[in-house]
Amino acid sequence: MLRSAQGLGLATEAAAAVVDAAFATGRRRVWATVRVDNAASLRVADVGFRRHHSTTDDHGELVYLVCER
Repeated sequence: MLRSAQGLGLATEAAAAVVDAAFATGRRRVWATVRVDNAASLRVADVGFRRHHSTTDDHGELVYLVCER
């Protein structure tokens, strides 16, 4: 996101809309992956995601998050 748009809750609002749309199609689980050092994206995941597990690769730790209906 552009710096001028950061911190306004737009990504959180978009994430919530995507999760709602996925559940409206009958899906019961939505996954997301976020690098552990990406604090902003982890905050966005607070729309209902919980940490499931993580892995480590050449780029660092990758967190797998799940949101279940």
